[in-house]
Amino acid sequence: MITKSMWLAVALLMADLSGPASAADNTLAQSGGAAIYSHRSGKTASGEKTDPKGLTAAHRSLPFGTMVRVTNTRNGRSIVVRINDRGPFTRGRVIDVTPAAAQALGFSGVAAVKLSRDPDGGLPPVPTAIIETTAETLISPVPAEIIKTTVETLILPR
Repeated sequence: MITKSMWLAVALLMADLSGPASAADNTLAQSGGAAIYSHRSGKTASGEKTDPKGLTAAHRSLPFGTMVRVTNTRNGRSIVVRINDRGPFTRGRVIDVTPAAAQALGFSGVAAVKLSRDPDGGLPPVPTAIIETTAETLISPVPAEIIKTTVETLILPR
């Protein structure tokens, strides 16, 4: 029987994964301050365990899983972080990053940054296992016994 997760995987593969419907949806041009957060373990707003060594960040409104390029405007260093938390809650700041992200950007404390959407369109990565399972399901023929069982279950009264 086809499960909800299988239908979701099929929908993801069949969807147009090229990016947002319009160019305006793909724009993200914010500048402001970035601060370091997540020095210790805990939970993020997305439910993930915080990882100070991960390249993740907090943003007030971007969807969880969005990939954002953060550029330190003082030294030109740039990295891509994944949004998995909410914040910052301080005026003038546009993003909070983990200590690992701050180190990669070359700052401690607060830095002036520019945010832009990552070239992949900001889509979160689809796990490889889902893609492989769905591809096998779509390419290989469905065994007759599964079709017969499904038809009997759906049509024949019990």
